[in-house]
Amino acid sequence: MRPGCNDALVQLRIRSLPRHPAPVLLGCGLAIWAIVAFRLGQLRHDRFSTFGFDLAIHDQAVWLLAHARDPFITIRGMDTFGHHFTPIYWLFAPISWVGGGPHALLMLQIAGQLLAATALYLLTIDLLGLAYRWMGAVIAAAFLLHPTSGWLVWEFFHPEVLALGPLLMAYRAARTQRWLAFAVWGGIAACTKEDMMLALAMIGLSVVLPASKDRLKGIGIFALWAGAYLVAARGIGSWRAGGPPPYETYYMPYGDSQFSVLGHFIAHPTDIWRVLFDGERRQYLKVLLAPAGLLLPLLGWRGFAIGLPVLFGNLAVGPQYPYTHDFRFHYSAIVLGAIFLGVVEGVAIAPRVIRKFVSPEPPMWWAIPAGLLVATTAVGYVMWSPNPGSHSFRNGTWPITADESIAALVVGAIDLDRYGNTAAKRAAAATVPDEVGVSAMYNLIPHFAHREGAYEWPNPWVPVNWGLKANHGRQADPASVQYIVLEPDVAFGVEGSRTGPEVRYAELFAHLVEHEFEVVFDRDGVVVARRRAPPQCFDASSELFSALGPAFVASPDPGSIPIGARACPFAPVK
Repeated sequence: MRPGCNDALVQLRIRSLPRHPAPVLLGCGLAIWAIVAFRLGQLRHDRFSTFGFDLAIHDQAVWLLAHARDPFITIRGMDTFGHHFTPIYWLFAPISWVGGGPHALLMLQIAGQLLAATALYLLTIDLLGLAYRWMGAVIAAAFLLHPTSGWLVWEFFHPEVLALGPLLMAYRAARTQRWLAFAVWGGIAACTKEDMMLALAMIGLSVVLPASKDRLKGIGIFALWAGAYLVAARGIGSWRAGGPPPYETYYMPYGDSQFSVLGHFIAHPTDIWRVLFDGERRQYLKVLLAPAGLLLPLLGWRGFAIGLPVLFGNLAVGPQYPYTHDFRFHYSAIVLGAIFLGVVEGVAIAPRVIRKFVSPEPPMWWAIPAGLLVATTAVGYVMWSPNPGSHSFRNGTWPITADESIAALVVGAIDLDRYGNTAAKRAAAATVPDEVGVSAMYNLIPHFAHREGAYEWPNPWVPVNWGLKANHGRQADPASVQYIVLEPDVAFGVEGSRTGPEVRYAELFAHLVEHEFEVVFDRDGVVVARRRAPPQCFDASSELFSALGPAFVASPDPGSIPIGARACPFAPVK
């Protein structure tokens, strides 16, 4: 027989074998999940239910970089790279050049989540062998059906969610010692957000270092990515932000970073349980872990460990910022990936545990962790997921009407205008030209993000959610705003029961419409006002005057207005 003929026969026999049903069914499941996820996310945006924070922030940043504009996000009041280290935005430029926007970003994120599920399937086979393809399919499906995976789609787009795929592929590459692949996948993940660098550093400690022959390599990987994190977060971030990154304030009063908070807890150990494991945080941990096989992720400590720095940061924030320990938001993306890496590692450890306590190893032992994962996933999905079949699906989470069936939502034609005042919002958006400066309320501004002057009302008059104090000097000249788009009843509330800010913003809008803008659209609670006169001095209540940004100064003679002040606009220095 000629050399190589035997190999050719083997390959021919392999190709002639029937395809294993596990990857086929998993592929079908991934496709169905992706279609449902995209359709629901698309519907949420098209019915004006996405928000400035954070969709419009990322969308504007991509557009600015793609079109070589000043990368200052006017919706956030911060430089793109002072907000987070996200050079991957440059890779999205071709999408923006051809008109891609929020829908394209959502597709990219869903692709990242699908890649993460695929990585979990492949890692299971790497560690256990081809005989465990069903186990890999179960783990991959459980990852996508986890409540947090659904909520990450509802939140629409965050680059670190997209990075779950590259991060988990990097973990798989390190676990199987494919170092070039580790460098490539790790580099892609690191370009999405500085927090990914902490996870990559932990791979060096939990995956590479325990292997005796790779200890120096593990230490090197840890040092490289930990150093990169410090450069990106403390160096580039502080430089571009004009001061310490904004998220450092999240940890007050315990410190100004994960590291200082850790020092606080070392110095005050009695605070650990009170702060890290109060009722709110215990609920957070329960919803993250319970649908993933209860404590199974902890058994696979090697994978779970890569999420520990971010998990600690999520739990250690101060009381003024509870979103980091809410399972519905992107802060939990890396933790979710680590939990399911822990599931894979836990299942891989299970045979050794079984052989230790049960001899010989029972057949079909993997049915135990698989059954546990199926059961916990099903319960968790129904209780906490936002997707079809869950308790939250029709409680207002998604902008859907009572008579819209799941089949119609997923594969049918949907009349966007049947929900609320969507028709009026779409008509209002059509009245605003491209590129002109716009100030719009939080649920409308995502539809005006592709411009340099996009502001979330009441910016640029009042600096709300506007970067750091160091950035307040960049608050734009109000004259740059040519259109205001609002839902007054939503923005200002009901007269007589308005909060202090609502009273001030209603006063501001009334002045603007009276003296500087004219209403050119008013339908079904949606108002569009177009500038008709340049900014001018105006009499403001003392409450409004004190809230105005650095684009306003007091008149030299405010004494004639005893109840307020004379506000005079001027063009701030940029």
